[in-house]
Amino acid sequence: MPDNLDETNRCQLIKDISSSIWKEIISMYKTGVSSSEIYYTKKIISEILLHSNNLNFSIWANEPGNEKEWGSDIDIYIERQTGNFELHAFQAKILKLGNEYSDLNRNSLGTYQWEKLEKYKTLKKCYIHYLFYNGVQNFTHLGINKCSINYNEEQFGLSYVDTKDVERIALSKNKWNFSDFHPKLANPLSELVCCLGTPNSNVSNYDYQTIVETLNKYQKLEYLADINKQFAKAEEIKKSSDDNNKDEKDREAEIVIVIRNTSSAY
Repeated sequence: MPDNLDETNRCQLIKDISSSIWKEIISMYKTGVSSSEIYYTKKIISEILLHSNNLNFSIWANEPGNEKEWGSDIDIYIERQTGNFELHAFQAKILKLGNEYSDLNRNSLGTYQWEKLEKYKTLKKCYIHYLFYNGVQNFTHLGINKCSINYNEEQFGLSYVDTKDVERIALSKNKWNFSDFHPKLANPLSELVCCLGTPNSNVSNYDYQTIVETLNKYQKLEYLADINKQFAKAEEIKKSSDDNNKDEKDREAEIVIVIRNTSSAY
């Protein structure tokens, strides 16, 4: 398998989704319309589902619970070598009107979201990140990803930042801007699919059967109707729940995406 996967269709799909989100958020915020993590999580998995059969993507969804933003805890398993997957766990946040993020220092019953991610990292031996949905008018950038391929600002439509960096910045100030993380601390999500990465002895390798066995409580999403049903229920729960009176359990991903390489036999 080549070190640079930039020419693969799977890589191009994530690039296209990132660019689409970047442009859409700019367009929405020009008119003063706000959005949410759940909307863009739905957009991502809908786009992936349309291409899942020929690009080796699979998507599972947990039963919508009483999370304030259902769909903001996302796990992505990426197959690096045939039969060996690494896990990336994400907490998603959307850039709000005014190019600000809200709720980065959210604390529920004495626990920050990044502390839940750290516990999850210990349990699963995985990578942990914050996933940002962005779009910023008049911002330009030309960067180089981890496999030495150029990317522009539109790839920050889906960007990821190390959890420790989010923790440090979230605790150091009361407002958090796009510029607090981009471009210095952020990377385009597409590079995780477009670049092989380097082996990490601190991260577990998962086989496909093990992954599937951990998803016995999840529904595999195979049709757009499945997605619409899941998110409609989540939106209804979100409207009716009282965030101040709920007891959040430990982190459990609501959306799980499995990305297999082109040589996989599964």
